[in-house]
Amino acid sequence: MNPEIFELLSDRGSLTDRFKQVMGVTPRLTRLNQGRQLASWKERQMLDIRPREWALVREIKMGKGEQNWLFARTIVPMQTLAGPARRIAFLNHAPIGKILFGRNGAARTSLEVQLTTQIPQTVAEMGIVTHFPLWQRCSIFRFSSGPLMVTELFLPDCPIYSGDNQQHCDFKKDKIDLISRSMNVASADSEQAKRDGLENKTVINNASENTLSKNSSSTQNTLHRNRTGPDYAA
Repeated sequence: MNPEIFELLSDRGSLTDRFKQVMGVTPRLTRLNQGRQLASWKERQMLDIRPREWALVREIKMGKGEQNWLFARTIVPMQTLAGPARRIAFLNHAPIGKILFGRNGAARTSLEVQLTTQIPQTVAEMGIVTHFPLWQRCSIFRFSSGPLMVTELFLPDCPIYSGDNQQHCDFKKDKIDLISRSMNVASADSEQAKRDGLENKTVINNASENTLSKNSSSTQNTLHRNRTGPDYAA
């Protein structure tokens, strides 16, 4: 397995810092949207948000020059903003990792990794298309005031797809187990989660041949951007 893919997918710290180490450059972060919106059905289920209840939604892209490497969407329930997480509401073009992994930061209580063929609406509006599955991570973090969710989609221009674009799809069970073990190493995050009465879990989903087929309509665990609420651009 390409070590760059392994390092990015299994990293439990700041993805921005990992990009610096792996790619050798400091990626540029651009805030695309930030403001109160209605979360999608899955986001509500994951974060226990009631229907018609607002959440803070933040969307960013990260890359180098004209290349877009990463799209990230953060969902913060309003009650979570009552504590240290309220600093997220004042982020501009700074990475969220400064808050998640800084002083009075959050505990990562869940990390899900998968290949997906679905593109969020915001990414499609950027004119980005793909002819091969993309890696996606979905993390749940918990502050003392409540949880939030960060979904990270590695875009086609990301250097981890260099060479044979389909090579990263050859993802056998032993490699899945290897990443799973790496993610489940005892850490301060998991210990904090236990103290909070939460179960630390890691889910690795490899898309099936049917899911990766062009005719597939059932790719699992893909977040769709909900546009029914007001949208605030940077």
